[in-house]
Amino acid sequence: MTLQVTVAAPFYHAAKPAMSKNELIYYYAFDRKWMDRESVELLLRRACDAGLLKVEDEMFVPTFNVASVHVPIGFRPSSSVLHASDPFEVLLERISVQTGRTHEEVIAEMNACIADEFYGNITAQAAIVCISAKYHVLFSDLLTELEQQMLG
Repeated sequence: MTLQVTVAAPFYHAAKPAMSKNELIYYYAFDRKWMDRESVELLLRRACDAGLLKVEDEMFVPTFNVASVHVPIGFRPSSSVLHASDPFEVLLERISVQTGRTHEEVIAEMNACIADEFYGNITAQAAIVCISAKYHVLFSDLLTELEQQMLG
């Protein structure tokens, strides 16, 4: 399951628009027993870095519509939500969250950009940056990593 579903779960189940760090630690570590406190801290950092959460007045607020995310019955996140993703995946997630589109729709637009606008002369990393600029999604913090990925 995705990072977005894992982030949405406590807000969905508590029906709250914002939650404190302690409430989130309680939900993930004690109520659901999905992870330990340190893992919750890492999850919150990853969610903020991915643009899924923002902090306002010491409260964590989702940057996406929680009601639009399906949290399956019996959902339990895998440990992969705690591992840093590659910059391409992070940018793909940011675009999906900000535009409300699925990963598949964003990838399809990226492929169309490569084929139609640049006649196949750019990489996927360059195309995802073009798409993020089109939708005014922050990408400057990932440029160095994307460049290394593209050249390496």
